[in-house]
Amino acid sequence: EPLEVHGDGSQTRCFCHVADTVRALSSLIDSPITSGEIYNVGSQQSISIRDLAQRVIQRVARRPCK
Repeated sequence: EPLEVHGDGSQTRCFCHVADTVRALSSLIDSPITSGEIYNVGSQQSISIRDLAQRVIQRVARRPCK
């Protein structure tokens, strides 16, 4: 099915590897000074949802069909 992008796709997100997220969250949980604070866990490299969708489409198009 076609990949659906809601809105115009210009909204951006920062992603990171799940292992990095787990490491960051574990460190936050283990630290008593982080209680009640807000933290953003992600990378510093943002990508628009439109660009991400284009990358997914390109990668899927290269895979052989089942």
